[in-house]
Amino acid sequence: RAVSQDGFLTVLDTIGFGDTQLPHETVVKSLRDTAIEAPHGIDALLFVLKKERVTQADQETLDYVSKLLFGPECLPNLYFIITHAGRLAKDAKLRRPWFHEQSAVSPPFAAMCAHLGAEPLRRIAFVENADPRQAEDQEDGLLVEKRRARALSDILVLLDSHGAPPYLHGIMQRAQELPRGR
Repeated sequence: RAVSQDGFLTVLDTIGFGDTQLPHETVVKSLRDTAIEAPHGIDALLFVLKKERVTQADQETLDYVSKLLFGPECLPNLYFIITHAGRLAKDAKLRRPWFHEQSAVSPPFAAMCAHLGAEPLRRIAFVENADPRQAEDQEDGLLVEKRRARALSDILVLLDSHGAPPYLHGIMQRAQELPRGR
């Protein structure tokens, strides 16, 4: 759990679907426990995808989350974060051509983007994977921090344009009814 300094954004991270080291039940329990930590709803569900490596398993995971686990009511709050997207993160003009090309060559990607509505690019953030531990010197460290700040800013802009009310699943409503301290 992480909260921004101004309290505007709370991120509840879960272990991911597709982790072959964990039983499916463990992942579902993690998502349920995370949902309980958001008793007033979830403003955004961020589905993280690696650029140009979207698989059938990713599509099945999204289908499971949106149809069975949370239900289709969560879709207005769904956003994609495309990682390893250096040039796309820096140059917005490259995004639309990349998106159309990727949709044409990857049926799973196209199917997943159909969940994002009529203007899917308005619900996708492109980020570089800047790792401060890989900085070779102070100058490189400053560049990494600049990339990380741009990624956070892009995600915040995406969420700021968000118009849907928080998504509230039945388990979250029940969590509101639990006595404090549980």
